[in-house]
Amino acid sequence: SPAVDYIGMNDDEADFEIVGLYERGNGRSCNRHDICGSQVGFDSLIRVKLTIVEVPEGFREALACVLIENGQESCRVGFLPKSYDGIRDRFLGKFAQVCETYKNSASSYKCRKDHRNSGMAVCTLLDSIPDLE
Repeated sequence: SPAVDYIGMNDDEADFEIVGLYERGNGRSCNRHDICGSQVGFDSLIRVKLTIVEVPEGFREALACVLIENGQESCRVGFLPKSYDGIRDRFLGKFAQVCETYKNSASSYKCRKDHRNSGMAVCTLLDSIPDLE
């Protein structure tokens, strides 16, 4: 497959980014949280699901990230970037664990990226974790 310049696109990598953690639109708030993505931190578990979101041009399909709490789906907390749409089958229905949130990163690049994308985190697909042998 062709090499691309963002996380998770190489065949041997399972990492991907989620965006919009600090937004409340498109289902990212509930009766328990004003902003559901504020619940996401290191080690949080998420599941990627296909959904429909409203955008200025109308509606479109999007890859939503749903937080897993106490073994069940909880809140929609963010989305995979639109750039992942072409390879969405790699992520649909998969579980992942948050490895890092960018908000308080020591990297100024990651902090700027976090601000520009209304909150970001990087996750690893759980079915891609290597066995210890």
